[in-house]
Formats: sequence, C-alpha cells, structure tokens
Amino acid sequence: MIRFKEFTEQNKTVFEEGAMRFLKKVYTTIKNKIKAIIGKLGFGQKKTINIGSVFKSQLNEAESFDLKSRMGYLSEYICAYELAKLIDSKMGLLKEGTDVNNLKLFSENYINTTKTEVDLQKNAKLIKDFNKELSRMKIAGVKLAESIFNDIKVSDDLQLLEFDIILTGDSLKGQSKADIVLEVRKKGKKEILDSINASLKAYKTPSINLANTTYISFFKSIFYDNLGRMGTDDFIEKFITDYGDSSDLSELKKIQGMIPVLMKQDNISKSDARKLAKGKIPDVIGIIVNIFNLNYKQNKDEINLRMLKLLGFDDVEEDFYAVIGTSNKNMKILSSRQSKEFNDFLEKFKQGFNLKIERNKETMNAYMIFLAPDKTEIIRGNLTFADTGGKSAQGKINFFVNFKQFLS
Repeated sequence: MIRFKEFTEQNKTVFEEGAMRFLKKVYTTIKNKIKAIIGKLGFGQKKTINIGSVFKSQLNEAESFDLKSRMGYLSEYICAYELAKLIDSKMGLLKEGTDVNNLKLFSENYINTTKTEVDLQKNAKLIKDFNKELSRMKIAGVKLAESIFNDIKVSDDLQLLEFDIILTGDSLKGQSKADIVLEVRKKGKKEILDSINASLKAYKTPSINLANTTYISFFKSIFYDNLGRMGTDDFIEKFITDYGDSSDLSELKKIQGMIPVLMKQDNISKSDARKLAKGKIPDVIGIIVNIFNLNYKQNKDEINLRMLKLLGFDDVEEDFYAVIGTSNKNMKILSSRQSKEFNDFLEKFKQGFNLKIERNKETMNAYMIFLAPDKTEIIRGNLTFADTGGKSAQGKINFFVNFKQFLS
C-alpha cells in the first residue's frame, strides 16, 4: 500500500525495476536477432549485428512518454483523495496515513511531477492533451469516489467506523489486482465489516477502442506482451522463430504498406492508392483469420489473458468500476456492485471462454467473438479496417467493444 512517507522509496524501487526491464529487453532483442540470423545463414556466410543500434532503439522506446498510463494513475489518486473527503465529511475516522491532507498532497505532487515531465517533452500537442486529460481525470476521480462511497455496505453509523484507503501499488502483488482497496472496521476492532477492492477504469465513450494499430502490430498485441516498438521485420523474424510460419505475415506487411509504394513506384494518386488498398481488406481479414486459427488453440490461455487485459477484465475477481464520458454532464458510472446485469456479465468470464474471429459478410469489417464454454456468445468486438493517412499511410485495425447496453 502507498503511504505518503513511502513515496520516495517506492520511486527508487520503480526506477531500479525499470532499469532491469530495459536491460532485459536489450538482451532479448539481441538474442532474437541472433536466432533469426542463424536460421538463414548458409555455409561460410557471416552477418554483423549493430549492438549500438539495438540500445538506441530501446532507449528511444524507453524515453517515449506514456500519457495514458500516467492519467490512469492520476484518476486513482484523485479518487482516493475524494473518497477521503466524503468519509471525513460524514465524520468517519480515517486511518493514519490516508487522511484528507496526506492524500491531497499525494495527488497534487503527482500532478505537478507529471506536468513537469510533459513540459520537458516540448510537444505542444502533448501539453494540450495533458491539460484536457487532467480535467477529465479530475471529474472521473470524483465520480468514482462517489460510487465507491455509496457502495459501502454497513449498518452502523459512519461515526462509529474506521476507514483505511489503500492505493495498492506493488504491495498486494499476488493478492489483489485492485487499484484501490477500502477497508471498513469498527473503531478499535480488527474485524473487517466491508472491503471494496475497486478496479478503476476511465473511458471516453461506451464504445471503447481497445486497439488502434497497424495490421502487423495487431498480432503483436495478441501473441506477445510488451514488444513495444519492435520493427515490423524484426517482429516477423521473431514470429517465424516462435511459430514457424511467415508467408501470411509477409503478405500482410506488403498490403499494410502498399499505399506509399503505389504512389511512388506506380505514380498513382493518394486517393486512388487508398481505394486499391481498401479493396484488399477482404484479403487482410482472411490472413488474420488464418493466422489466428492456426495458433489460437495451443496458445489459448495466454491470448485469452491478453484479451481480458485489453477489456480491463483481467481482475474480474475485484469490484469493477468504470466511469464513461468526457465531462461532468455526460459521465456515467458502471459498477459491478450496483448493476446486477453487468455483474452477471463479468461472472461469465470467470467460467472461461473461447475466441473466434470471423468476417462480417455484410460489411468490410470482422468480429472478435467471446464464447462461453456452452458456445453462447458473451460479447463481440468489432474489428474495423482503414489506413493511418499521412505520407507513409499504413493499413490499420481498430478493435471496438461497446458497453452501452449496461448503461442506464
């Protein structure tokens, strides 16, 4: 759990762990390159690996600023602070270390630290995005706190109770995946009367885009964890090593990059090149279905877990809270404690599921379908296909899942 006085020590630990992850990624990248090259070398041939370029590429990746994850943490800290304010207003006793002033200071320090890091990037768009997201997360934190507070199940007057707000951090690894744990006891007693293990999400719309990637990167997210910015050719080499087939991926790479090639080599206008690329979408879907079907069964557990993480359901054992919207006027809360329908929906994932990708024959899209063990449909995501635009337009996939049915 995070207490304010432990903030500096925890940051040191995070830094050390980050350095080890970086070195491990460099080692893994070099090892994979060597394995791929050895498989292609003929007798007497040799190949040079530029180790410096590997370090440079990994450093560039490490230095990239992940605003989304920073804002996710911020909503948690603001939620904890607002929750403390609500409990304090009802005369509930807050455990030492999680009082209003400490949590306010903690969230303000995090905001100021993140703002400084954003300013150092000297990126006008990033600064604008930060300010916009900061406003959204402040509102989201308030809404989430109100929902958690209203879900407290106790019969006693709050003035007779003691509350402990725990920002889980790394302290509950292996025990809880919750972002915030709220424990309620009678004053001076050890028995826990209620415990809300809150997994917090903040989405802009009910239709959530879980993947906005190029064709090749879509497979990175399905078959691997944390490959980051690994180049397309390096990824294909790794996929060959791990899964033994590359013909489909090589064709997918060709289609993914066909727009700039048509414009440059065949002197075709961008609009015409985009039309030709769009005509290839049925081929793209066919390749995706083929690769997925070939490799899903033997990697089902790992792939299912990645899909659950994308959905935000890898912690379905916890109390799920999602705030959906962009402003105070349109934000709505989805709580597994409040919505029986949504709680029943989450329960289905606990029983296990199978994934299936198939083309939507009425459109140029495809479905990713989550099926219960009895083959009934739990939910389906919509895969849409377009291109990234710009001078080097690349084919891309969006993966939408809609939670509108659970919002009142």
